[in-house]
Amino acid sequence: MLRKKHVVIALLVIMSLLTLTGCGSKETGFKTVDAKEAQQMIKANENIIILDVRENFEFAEGRIPNSVLMPMGTVASSIGQLDKEQEILVVCGVGSRSPVAAEYLVEQGFTKVYDLSGGLSAWPYEIEK
Repeated sequence: MLRKKHVVIALLVIMSLLTLTGCGSKETGFKTVDAKEAQQMIKANENIIILDVRENFEFAEGRIPNSVLMPMGTVASSIGQLDKEQEILVVCGVGSRSPVAAEYLVEQGFTKVYDLSGGLSAWPYEIEK
């Protein structure tokens, strides 16, 4: 319980800082896509990385098929596992964490980063459990 509380507090601080610095503007360096666009991207590119930044328990409840779990709190330490030239679709639960992770990836030199608008809650397609 205490760990979850710390994660929530950290996310709120990060989101507040990003709001104050103008995150979400057109200058983010990543593209926000809706579920239909994301589905088309996945069908067109079998090598796209679907990066799910939710927590383990959320991922276990359901996920986009072939997605890779990298909880928000581990993105900085796990980023070396990702290819900077590969397309990456970042996904979270409702669309609040994924833009933060997408912006971080862009700041680290990733060039093909997409954020799923509305997160998994806006995904009308197949969910894997």
